[in-house]
Amino acid sequence: MQIIHVIATSVHDSMGVTTSLREIVAAQAEEGMDVCLVVNGGWPGDVDPRVRLVTCEARALPGQLGSLAGDCAIVHSHVPWRLPALAPLLIRRKARAFVHSPHGSFAAPALAVHRARKRAAWTLLFGHAIRRNDLFIVNSVAEQAEVEAMGLRRPVVHVPHPMTIPEPPLPPSGEGRTVAFLGRIHPIKGVLELVQSWRLLGESAAGWSLHIAGPAEDPAYAAEVRAAAAGCASIVFVPALFGNDRWRFLADADVVAVPSRSENFCYVVAEALALQTPVLTTLGVPWPEIETLSLGWRGPGTPDGLAIMLTRAIAADAGERKAMGTRGRAHVAAEFSPQSVAQRYASAYAYAQALAQ
Repeated sequence: MQIIHVIATSVHDSMGVTTSLREIVAAQAEEGMDVCLVVNGGWPGDVDPRVRLVTCEARALPGQLGSLAGDCAIVHSHVPWRLPALAPLLIRRKARAFVHSPHGSFAAPALAVHRARKRAAWTLLFGHAIRRNDLFIVNSVAEQAEVEAMGLRRPVVHVPHPMTIPEPPLPPSGEGRTVAFLGRIHPIKGVLELVQSWRLLGESAAGWSLHIAGPAEDPAYAAEVRAAAAGCASIVFVPALFGNDRWRFLADADVVAVPSRSENFCYVVAEALALQTPVLTTLGVPWPEIETLSLGWRGPGTPDGLAIMLTRAIAADAGERKAMGTRGRAHVAAEFSPQSVAQRYASAYAYAQALAQ
């Protein structure tokens, strides 16, 4: 089975979709698929050596796709609003199957960013192209509803992200008493609400600190976050972290806070749980098992709602937090192993091929 993944990104993007796609292509290659990753722009970091990586400028993308994709290939585009999402219009169909993954881009908060521009782009071009896909692959039940709300009537298949977890789990290197945030400093990530909620805790958070790590993707918003944190010595800002530094940051935390307004999967939740760190999330993060399996705390993403969860997390016994982390690691290992996820992708692609005939 030949799989052509196509995405637009840059060498400076080491978060979100690129992190998960790196895991996806590696898992598929491990299962014996013929995998090619075509990037409009530059790919950040490395990729599994069994995966062919091709980078190109926008004007060269149609030619690259046309020459690389065999007549029966699966062409899997990622994220709307960029040139790769036009794949069904850029190359001839032949017996090729076209698949698209929006990666949360159809969530209401995401659509609200540059709303008018996105509406025009959808009406004039992207809607026409994306409707020509044979199948949509999403990462959660919530994202499936978002695809259907866009009026996309093609079949939708739910496949989670694969997760390679460290063996053995990393032991904490410090004494802890830290709540950690790891992600983009962007309004959709709810960082401002997290800072506001931390300041509401007052003396109940004595001896604890909030560490915020990530790139300032929205400079104006980042400035607002820093202004809200001004004068609070227990709030520490950390530069963006990658590789082993990222793992260590999550392993050293007592709790990982994910205050996002909306997520399609939220890779950092899986990473934190894999490292045996309990997670605190909003209802916009599609991980209901955090509540049902008692892997942390989940509730409203308002400053008051986050403050209530933070108070409970800080007040919890260290043994209780450790038990949550142990259950979280077992859950991630059982549900998100690369082998099982790659097999689910293979089934989805076979379905897409049947639909394309």
